[in-house]
Amino acid sequence: MVQRLAAQHGFTITRPYGMAYIPEFGVYTYAVRGSNDIRGEGWDTSIWIDGNTGALRDVSLPSGQHTGNTISTLLWGLHYGDIRNFLVYRILVSFFGVVLTVISVTGVYIWWKKRTVRKLAASRHLLTLRSQQTATTGAVD
Repeated sequence: MVQRLAAQHGFTITRPYGMAYIPEFGVYTYAVRGSNDIRGEGWDTSIWIDGNTGALRDVSLPSGQHTGNTISTLLWGLHYGDIRNFLVYRILVSFFGVVLTVISVTGVYIWWKKRTVRKLAASRHLLTLRSQQTATTGAVD
């Protein structure tokens, strides 16, 4: 049945992933890895079979079936960095992670330097005020 559905929807089955019974819905789900899966790990291709009659209830494909499924699967994969066979994306994510770290460290360094200069300027200003106060107070006495 799954081979026929794969041929009908234009994808190949890489390997079976698992089968489970969901009593709340009264269905069996049979999940496979397919050539249409976007994410690297897990499964996104599955069929739902009625637990009482054995009739096909639903076919759930990660891409190509419904636009919403395709977008959701793609966004899920992008968010978790789990895009199958997309080395360029993983390299870009790693690169931008390093860039973000460098920018953060540089920001803290610049803040620290400015803080030191502000403290030095404040202490100089305080010394200037004290010397002016001493000069003013000494002249009056």
